Amino acid sequence: MKRLITGVWMIGMLAMMPAVPEIAQQMPVYAEEEYVSATSGILEYNKYDSYIEITGCTEMPAGELQIPAELENLPVRQIADYAFSGCETLTSVVIPDSVEYIGSCAFISCTGLQNISIPETVTFIGYGAFDETPWREAQTQDSPYLIINHMLLDAAGSSGEVMIPDGIVKIGEFAFSYCEELTSVVIPDSVKEIGEGAFSYCYGLKNVDIPDSVEIIGESAFAECSSLKSVEFSASQVGGYAFGLCTALTEAKIKNPYCEFLENTVFRVSYSTVIYGYTDSTAQAYAEENDFAFVSLGDAPDLLAGDVDGSGKVDILDVITMNKAVLGKESLNKSQIKAADFNQNGVPDSEESLMILKYIVGLIESL
Repeated sequence: MKRLITGVWMIGMLAMMPAVPEIAQQMPVYAEEEYVSATSGILEYNKYDSYIEITGCTEMPAGELQIPAELENLPVRQIADYAFSGCETLTSVVIPDSVEYIGSCAFISCTGLQNISIPETVTFIGYGAFDETPWREAQTQDSPYLIINHMLLDAAGSSGEVMIPDGIVKIGEFAFSYCEELTSVVIPDSVKEIGEGAFSYCYGLKNVDIPDSVEIIGESAFAECSSLKSVEFSASQVGGYAFGLCTALTEAKIKNPYCEFLENTVFRVSYSTVIYGYTDSTAQAYAEENDFAFVSLGDAPDLLAGDVDGSGKVDILDVITMNKAVLGKESLNKSQIKAADFNQNGVPDSEESLMILKYIVGLIESL
C-alpha cells in the first residue's frame, strides 16, 4: 500500500559532490514521496522511487547482521528510526557505504551489540541511535564526546566552559541538551550545522560563540537557554524556536541579510530581544512582522558571485536556493539576482545553478 511521507534526499544533486566533510554534513532536504513496504529475508523496508529505507525486521536477528547495499536494484540509503531497537541478540552490524542516514534510536537497547561498522558516507545520525549498547559505551571511554564521521552526537554531562574540538562539522540533535551547568561554548569554524535541540535546556549557558561557518541552526537549537544574553550569527537558515524561551536574550545580531527564518517562532517568548540586521534584510522583515525592536547595521554589502543565500561563501545551499527560485518556490531580491545572474539576462536559471554546482565540486575555477 502506498502512502505519502516526508523523507527523500536530494540524491541526484549530492551524488555529484565529493566525499569531504564541508559538503557532506549539510542538512538533508526533504520532499513528499510515495513508497511501498516490503520484506527481504528478515529485513523490512520501504521502497521509494530512487532508494530503499530499512525499517525493521520480521524476527530478532542474532549474531552479525550485514545490511545489503542494494534491494530491488535500488541503493539502501536510510535506516529508519527505531529500526533495530531492542534487538538484544544482535552482536555485530556491518553498514554498507550506500547508507547516508541512520535514524533516531535505530539501534537503541541492542544490549549485545559489540561492534558496528559505519562508513564515511553516513552524514546524519539521529538522537540516541546507539544508546544502551556496549559499542556506544566503548566509544566514550577515553573522551567525553561521542564523535562519528566528524559529527559530535553526544556531550552529556558537559559543564563550565567548553571548547568543541576542531574538525567537528555538525553538532548533532540534542547533543548538549539538559547540560544545565554548561556556562560557555566556543564552536570552531569547522562546524557547518547546529542540529535540532543541540543546546536546548542548557539553563546556565551565558555565552556561545557561533562562527560564520555555521550555515544551519536547527529547530529549538538553543530553546530555553534562559541565561543566554546575546547571540551573533551568519547562518543561512534558522529553525523554529531556535532561540525560543531565551528569556534573558537582549540582542541578536544577524549578519546574513538573506537569512531564512523557517518559522516566525525563532525568538518566541523572547520579546525583550532587540534584533540587529541590515536595512531591508530578512532580519528586519522578521522583526517588524513579529513586533521585535530592530536596529539597522546599515546597507548590506554586495554579495560574492554565486553566494545566492548571502552566507558569505559559495556552497550547496546556494544551489538549493537557486533551484527554489528557478521552480518559483522562492523569490530573489536584486542583490541575490546580481550574485546569481552570470549571463546577465536578468533571470537566474538552471544553467547558472549548474555552474555554481560545478564550481563547488571543482569542475570550474571561477564564476
